[in-house]
Amino acid sequence: MPEYGRWLPGSEAFGRTTLVSPYPVRLGTTYLDAGPAGERPGSVTAFDRPKSIAFHQTMRLKRGPLTANCDIHIRCTLEPVEGGATSVIRALDLTIQIPGLLKVAEPLVASAFRKENARIVAELKRYVEAQPTSGADQARGKFEDMSSEQPTHRKPPVQIPSDMNAFNQKVIEEFRANRGELSSGPLAGRHVMLLTTTGAKSGKERTAVLGFGKDGDRYVIIASGNGAPSHPAWYHNLQARPIATVEVGPDKFKVRARTARPEERDQLKPRVPYIEQQQTLTKREIPIVVLDRA
Repeated sequence: MPEYGRWLPGSEAFGRTTLVSPYPVRLGTTYLDAGPAGERPGSVTAFDRPKSIAFHQTMRLKRGPLTANCDIHIRCTLEPVEGGATSVIRALDLTIQIPGLLKVAEPLVASAFRKENARIVAELKRYVEAQPTSGADQARGKFEDMSSEQPTHRKPPVQIPSDMNAFNQKVIEEFRANRGELSSGPLAGRHVMLLTTTGAKSGKERTAVLGFGKDGDRYVIIASGNGAPSHPAWYHNLQARPIATVEVGPDKFKVRARTARPEERDQLKPRVPYIEQQQTLTKREIPIVVLDRA
């Protein structure tokens, strides 16, 4: 993290990363990003080396009469693809709060964050592809500082997906094509659920990929949103329209969803043990959702 400067030029949003503790980077590491736009204290919220790393940052942006409180979740995923290349995805989940009449400026602030996100990925790609072929091993070593695996002899460029929605759709398509089994990408080998809800306002179907537990014949999920400050959209959809469709392995069936009652939470938490770690990432109480076959 302190070495970003070797490949990432400064910008209005980013100047440098300091106060990294503890080092080397691990789950729970805290740091401070600083630039002309302000400071962003952050922490590492997930770390699955060498496949992925996730960060949570907060920022108070002040520009003239405009004040914006920003809550930022970033997840970087590295995935081998055909031809010996590596796909690098930097997903951005952003919540912006601007009080008063200037709230109409929220889309502009969000656009600035998306542009900075794209710039970071483009600079990383440019840095890797600029390395001479004879120096590929040295360049690769810089990125494999995060990896405990032995380096290979490939000379991969970085391929940047242009559409995150397309990436998510690829996961769903692979799940459905292989009877619920995932053999590629960051979810390879994991047992996940596809939950299709109906939009509370739009009435359109939306599918989310979720982890789950079981309590007898019931399925148990949590509305974590990776520790986001607000509930995920699928949870709001279920509150308005509790009938949903679940796909687990080769099975597909209708369920009725409800939020677990306070007295049920202690009983259900062991079914979704990762809720304890997720709860440390947000101040809101993460809902536990029970899915009964309809």
